[in-house]
Amino acid sequence: MFIRYDPDVGHVFVPNLRARIPGEDGGHLVVTNSTGFRSDFEYAKPKPSHFRILMFGDSYTAGDNVANENRYSDQLGKMLDAEVQNYGVSGSGTDQHLLIYRKFAKDVEADLVVLCVQIDSFNRIQVSHRPVIDRVTRKRLLVPKPYFRLVDGRLELHQVPVPMERPEDRDASTGKNQADWLGRARDWYLKFPGLQGLRNSPFFRELGTRAIQGIKRRAANPYPDIESPDTPGWRLMEAILRQFVAEIHPRPVVIVPIPTQEFFQDGRKPIYQALFERLDAPSKGVHVCDVSTPMVRLPWAVRQTLGYEIGGHFTPVGNRVVAEHLASFIKSRGLIPDRDSSKRVRGLDACARSPTRRPDSKYVLGISCFYHNSAASLIRDGEIVAASEEERFSRVKNDRRFPHNAINYCLEEAGI
Repeated sequence: MFIRYDPDVGHVFVPNLRARIPGEDGGHLVVTNSTGFRSDFEYAKPKPSHFRILMFGDSYTAGDNVANENRYSDQLGKMLDAEVQNYGVSGSGTDQHLLIYRKFAKDVEADLVVLCVQIDSFNRIQVSHRPVIDRVTRKRLLVPKPYFRLVDGRLELHQVPVPMERPEDRDASTGKNQADWLGRARDWYLKFPGLQGLRNSPFFRELGTRAIQGIKRRAANPYPDIESPDTPGWRLMEAILRQFVAEIHPRPVVIVPIPTQEFFQDGRKPIYQALFERLDAPSKGVHVCDVSTPMVRLPWAVRQTLGYEIGGHFTPVGNRVVAEHLASFIKSRGLIPDRDSSKRVRGLDACARSPTRRPDSKYVLGISCFYHNSAASLIRDGEIVAASEEERFSRVKNDRRFPHNAINYCLEEAGI
């Protein structure tokens, strides 16, 4: 468990966390600071001698599925030689990002603020609850969140303090206007035994992926609020962003619409960019960056490397592409001064870091299972790094199953 309840913003990460999260490419290490945000250093408030950026967003910004150093925020910091404080929180919306700024970052002195608006946030800001699956009971529940309503042109905040009750989700709707039959067809294709040969063929896999993406591009828009400036979703989004900008003033702001998988992988045209461009006002310190169009224009094969199949979050490659376009935009708008060796990033107070893998060491993973008390142990250069029985994690006495959790723990202890 790495998310905790917060009465003002809904939820943030568990502070001082050090954990290894399994994923499609093996797993990634997650480190949080004492404030409850993913970072390898503590967030200081006084103005440093170097350039500092504050960044807000959801799971794409927080970096789901990748380690801290592979996120576009951290890669941007390296490209610009700047400190980036990442306040991204998984499963949050732009409304919550404004509240996060008010509670955690309002008094932090910075040179630039970057607002990352993942397109699914159009759905999130219009609801009072988010659907989740309980990790123990597997039931679909509704988690309450703070939200704004636009009344006579003014934002009204509701549901703060955020209730802790989580009612059962009777509707089980995600809010996206996607055809269910396409998902069922894909599941059938992935599970039908007779099609295993086709699934394992690179040619037919690409052919099938292209066909499915083509169907999805022609299907109904999953985000109808991006089609017009007169939709309820855009009017609310615009009001929240304008309020955000007003509270950040006089510091400059960069607004970055972040594309979802439907756009950067499937190739759907990012028509939402034109809406955000309406907010672009460089003379007033408001800048709108377009990372979506360059990503959609990449060759098909390259686009498939930008996101993970499950969840659609950016891979390290996708994060790098976003960071490159964002860094180029910030430089082109003159928002960061030329590099000064005397003002390089230094003096960041490191939080509890995860151990790192030693590239010259030899590791041996031992596994015992399918008989009695399955377990795992890890040896590095002849010395025991970690060892554990699976029952310590599953809470099943004498658990004989494959020790997934024990293995993950051993790798976590070694920083692998």
